Amino acid sequence: MTGSLRACRARGPYLATVLVMVVAMAAARAALPLAEGLDLAILDGKAALGEVPLVAAVEGWAAEGNLRVAVARKEADGLSTWTIEAHDLSGKTRWLELRMTARHPRAGTPGYWPGFLDWDLAQGPYETAHRGGSLPLAAMWDDHGGLAMALEPRERVSYLSHTGQPGPPAQMALHIRVVLEPGGGRRLAFVTWPISGMWGHAEAVERWHGLAPEFYAVRRDVDPRTNLLPTQYVAWGDRGGYWDEVCRRNYGGWEWCYAPFKRTGDIVGRRELWDFQPASPIPKRSMDHLRLDDIDAFRQRRRELFAAGERGGVQMLFYVPAMIWCEEALAKERYADALTAAPGQINRHERYVTGWDDDLRVLPWHTSYGEQARLDLKEVAAELDLTGFAYDTAGGAARHPGPAAQRFPERAWDDEVGEFVREGLAIATLIEYTQTLRHSSGRRLSVVPNLGFAWYTVGQTADAGMKEASPWHSEGAHNEVVRNIMGAKPVCWWEGYGMNELLRYETMTAEEVADAYIGMGDHVISESFKWAYLPTVAFTRGVSTALMMVPPLLACIDAGYRPVPAARVAGASWVRRYGTGTATRLVTGNETLQEARPRVTVDNAWLGGDTHVFSRDDGAALTNRFAPGVTVINGLRQAPRKVAIARCRATVHPGLRAGEASATVTDDLATWRLALSFSAPVPAGSVIRVGIPDGYRVAAAEGEGARSSGAVVDGALAVAVNGQGLTALTVSAASRRFLATRAALQAFPLFADGSPACTVVLRAGASDEERLAAQRLVTFVECYGARALDKPAAVTLPVVEAGAPTAGPRVVIDGGGSVEPGFTIRLDGEAMVIAGNDGRACLDGMGALLRVLDTRYWYPGDHVAQVQNVRSGLAGRWIDVDGSVRGSPATP
Repeated sequence: MTGSLRACRARGPYLATVLVMVVAMAAARAALPLAEGLDLAILDGKAALGEVPLVAAVEGWAAEGNLRVAVARKEADGLSTWTIEAHDLSGKTRWLELRMTARHPRAGTPGYWPGFLDWDLAQGPYETAHRGGSLPLAAMWDDHGGLAMALEPRERVSYLSHTGQPGPPAQMALHIRVVLEPGGGRRLAFVTWPISGMWGHAEAVERWHGLAPEFYAVRRDVDPRTNLLPTQYVAWGDRGGYWDEVCRRNYGGWEWCYAPFKRTGDIVGRRELWDFQPASPIPKRSMDHLRLDDIDAFRQRRRELFAAGERGGVQMLFYVPAMIWCEEALAKERYADALTAAPGQINRHERYVTGWDDDLRVLPWHTSYGEQARLDLKEVAAELDLTGFAYDTAGGAARHPGPAAQRFPERAWDDEVGEFVREGLAIATLIEYTQTLRHSSGRRLSVVPNLGFAWYTVGQTADAGMKEASPWHSEGAHNEVVRNIMGAKPVCWWEGYGMNELLRYETMTAEEVADAYIGMGDHVISESFKWAYLPTVAFTRGVSTALMMVPPLLACIDAGYRPVPAARVAGASWVRRYGTGTATRLVTGNETLQEARPRVTVDNAWLGGDTHVFSRDDGAALTNRFAPGVTVINGLRQAPRKVAIARCRATVHPGLRAGEASATVTDDLATWRLALSFSAPVPAGSVIRVGIPDGYRVAAAEGEGARSSGAVVDGALAVAVNGQGLTALTVSAASRRFLATRAALQAFPLFADGSPACTVVLRAGASDEERLAAQRLVTFVECYGARALDKPAAVTLPVVEAGAPTAGPRVVIDGGGSVEPGFTIRLDGEAMVIAGNDGRACLDGMGALLRVLDTRYWYPGDHVAQVQNVRSGLAGRWIDVDGSVRGSPATP
């Protein structure tokens, strides 16, 4: 190709250069700007052009090559936005590369992060292209400051690469390639901002995420189960007994319903496409599971499987291979315009998606296949009343050249295939289409892709994600790559322990195998807190020490992972930060075999300048010592291989510069109480903000010099300090939902001596959801009696309608018992009453009640019949918190 990039560089093809200045840093710590260190060059990929300078104020420019360029600069919040517009005046297609380069202003080798992993420039130059997992973001820094530069995160491009040079001077460059239509134009926005250098590339990543929170914040508009643990085929494959209760106890939220179709490319199961010749025979197990021998039986069976999963409380995500693979014969016969032949990537797989058909790579947007994909997604969503889709093989790094690519204004070019569109753009657009579809409840559908090192647009549009690996299947840094792609949204490990490959189980006892599970489980939980990942149910099932850490892990992820820890730790392996304000949590990890007593030093400036007062996650007090700009937290203790959590309970504005404080929280479920104590008075004029748990109303805020309206705004109560200041503050709150204490609810008699001790009572004409709530309680008791006890007991609670004769304790489920939205749970004599304004509220109330009862009737699920469990006698049993093996062995 005559217009190769290499040849153009040799001819000096820089069309335009803009020399700009970086503004002074407005963040908490000053950073020296990279003065006169930022260049923009535009390269023509087809023709050599002379180098012509531009100035930042130019509105338009035309020169050799018939190209008009406009550059606009905008400053806001310490951010410089550079909007570049290029327009062709030649009447020909133009291949352009926009290259933004930053030069480090000081001697030495700076830190450098080219959108993927840190790179040591002392080892030499860096160059990469076509790498999935890279962000269009780069940073360079030293102890005196640095610079981040990026595409504005809402921009979508098909080509990005990074280069770094050790210098002197050291420099970094971000390369973006675009195609201009004859007479057409393209506009792109770049952003630059100074960084302090204190936190390396994490500071750049956090700011970039913050520029587009709609892409990177935890999603609140999807089915909330999307943000829980995946059940990893417990709800889709060969469901064992009490599968639904095992999923619930392990916080299982969604299922990856693998390949619920016969032929890849026909997810509906259309009659005219049903009969085809697979590349290999369909296994009997698959034939039986989905009834693939008859189309009508298949459609009915699929409806039953999805409905049963949803009734069991699991979000059933319909699996598709990101709609980028199609069975070979079908693709060639109907969707030839969607095929690709780009070199350097896999375009054909044998026995791939279903395991029995050969598949070709197809482009799922702006093609005949893309049109059919949208119709099919909509049809199966309506037929099965889906709440979401699972998008497998969604990395999106493949290139699609050819006629279909011409319909994408975001296409790019390279020397190998010419013009192409990146597959990740098509996948992201299809994800966004899928998210417009609605469940019968009115809520939009969610999409969970299998990410790999995904093109950045896939991570932006995903609602949650999967990394198909365990924590030990790749270097820890690669876990951060996926985290940066996803922002704060949940990502799960998608594997199991694989103990059969790690242990010599043939001669091991159940207790010895259990010890291995405990140790591996500690590692899974530690890595999950470290990178804001979630384990699957396969990692927590049967392992109490792992399961007991899931609620605080979910609370951290719900608060939102922050790349900048804003704290240093001594005496522990690492520290991470979740949330902001009174929702802030600091997590420390101990990766040693000795007890750790970490001391955490918090940089108040990175938390907005306010002082944060922390307690332990369980509410016990910690010592918070204040000095100008920092808070030092003491009192944490960590067992080997465990994490510790310091949780913010209150903030003080303006920040305190001396003294100590402690916070203690007591909580009996019905009431909540925070006691704050300060060694020196908090000055008059200060404002203390206290985090109030969701679902609670403030009952009192008491302390000399304290004044508050009692209103909770954004989860916090504001308390003004007046008079002579304040040294003690007590805030109490009452639950709107739980009108009885935890102890009282747990003491309610469910069964005794192997027999029911209560009756479940439904109102006459109870809704299906109320009946399902009753069944959840029945299953809870049945499962505990049959699986958790060392001596199993068969206990089934009776369920009757109101008016039937009953005696003794009763659990009353009343979907007409409240006019307020939501539910309440109270004790009324011998009755426990779950009242809601409708059946859905009662079902939610039962779920909340069972969470309270879980800690009284503890059971993490049993170990399944894998070879190491069967041979050691662990199958069917479970590991208690103290490491003992409980339950009865499974019957062979």
